[in-house]
Amino acid sequence: MKDSKIAIWGAGGFGREVRAMVETSFPSLDFQGFLDDDPTLRTCSDLKGIEYLVVAVASPTARKSIVDRLQGVQNGIFTSLVHPDVFLHDSNSVGAGTVICSGTKLTVNIKLGRFNIINLNCVLGHDVVTGNYCSIMPSSNILGGAVLGEGVFVGAGATIFQNVKIGDHAIVGSGAVVSKDVAPHTTVVGVPAKPLIR
Repeated sequence: MKDSKIAIWGAGGFGREVRAMVETSFPSLDFQGFLDDDPTLRTCSDLKGIEYLVVAVASPTARKSIVDRLQGVQNGIFTSLVHPDVFLHDSNSVGAGTVICSGTKLTVNIKLGRFNIINLNCVLGHDVVTGNYCSIMPSSNILGGAVLGEGVFVGAGATIFQNVKIGDHAIVGSGAVVSKDVAPHTTVVGVPAKPLIR
C-alpha cells in the first residue's frame, strides 16, 4: 500500500535512477512525478499534496541553488533516501536531503552533510566527514579520516587517501588518486592527483 507521496526535482539521468530506486525499493512511497527547471521535462505540475521531495541533480552548485529557492517555501519537505542494501551503523549520521545509492559501503563514525549524493558502489571509511552538497560518483573510495568540504565533486572511480582534506568546491577528476590535501576551488586529476592547469 502506498502511504506517502514523493516527487523528484531533476528529470535527468540521476533523477531517473532515483525514481527507479523509489519504485523498486520503497513500496510505501507513491512517486508523483518529476519537477525540473526545464518545464518540458516536468511530469508533476507543483508540490501540492507532495509529502517528500528529493533533489536528484548531480551538480553541487545546481543542487544548492534548487534547495535555496525551495527552502523558504517548502521547508521540511526534503527527505533523505538510503537504499535498503546500505548498512548504516548507529555511529554514522546522514544529513537531510542526502541520497545514498545501492552497493555503497559505509563503516563507522561517518558524518555526511545535508544534500549529499553518494552514488552506486562507493566505499567510505571510518571517520569520513563531508560538508553539505557533496557529490560522490560511482565506485569512488574515500578512506578513513578524509574530510570533504562543502560542494566537493568526486568523479567516478576516484580514491581519496586517509586523512586527506578536500577544500570547499574542489573537483576530484574521475579515476584520480588523491594522496595530498586539495585547496578550495581546485580541480585535481591523474595518478597521483595534481592540479589541472588550464
